[in-house]
Amino acid sequence: MKNKRLIVGIIGIALGILCQILYFTGTRDTFWSAMGGGLIGAGAIHLYLGIKYNKNANYRENYDTETKDERNRYISMKAWSWSGYLFIFISAAAVVGFKLTGYDSLSQFSSYALCLLLAIYCISYFVLRRKY
Repeated sequence: MKNKRLIVGIIGIALGILCQILYFTGTRDTFWSAMGGGLIGAGAIHLYLGIKYNKNANYRENYDTETKDERNRYISMKAWSWSGYLFIFISAAAVVGFKLTGYDSLSQFSSYALCLLLAIYCISYFVLRRKY
């Protein structure tokens, strides 16, 4: 963790600057300007937190305890499972809702997202079942 956040921050800022350069040279649309701004902001936050982690021993100890504590890992995994369940139900409702309102392409996109998530779940389940 010592240098990972610093490296991620520097790469994020560099990619953000590259996106801004592409926008200002006129080769890309405004999406790249917004993406560049977001990458610069996220990179700056990662860089700040990496520096704080390296310099502040109390913050480092609290951060390490927070990330390695079994209770927090359990809560994190529970939150991921709830997110997956909610995504399944929201996607299924979106498929039906978009189809009923005549937005066939959005309905199809929602159904693809739903099927992709279910396929990833099945593959993950079979892999983890063999592993554990």
